[in-house]
Amino acid sequence: MRGMALQEYSQCRYIMKVTRLRLTIQKWGNSLALRLPKALAKDLGLEAGSAVEVRSDGNEITIRRAAVKCALEDMVLQISESNRHSEIEVKPVRGKEAW
Repeated sequence: MRGMALQEYSQCRYIMKVTRLRLTIQKWGNSLALRLPKALAKDLGLEAGSAVEVRSDGNEITIRRAAVKCALEDMVLQISESNRHSEIEVKPVRGKEAW
């Protein structure tokens, strides 16, 4: 069955980008696992160790890539002369702001 699902996906993905697959839940230790075909994982940019979010409404499961969380230090390290903006002019103080 697995080979058939992969074959169906390979035939459809270049024509209509159809990603509807029939996969089988398998036992993995004391848990259950869903194995993604390599071609699908590649199209989605997923690899072993990729973080995903799983949501369920009781009848349907949605799997999507987890949002990447950036640390402030990492973002500051990416500032360079080419992407730094100039000073921004602000209006005169109108309240009790302390400058």
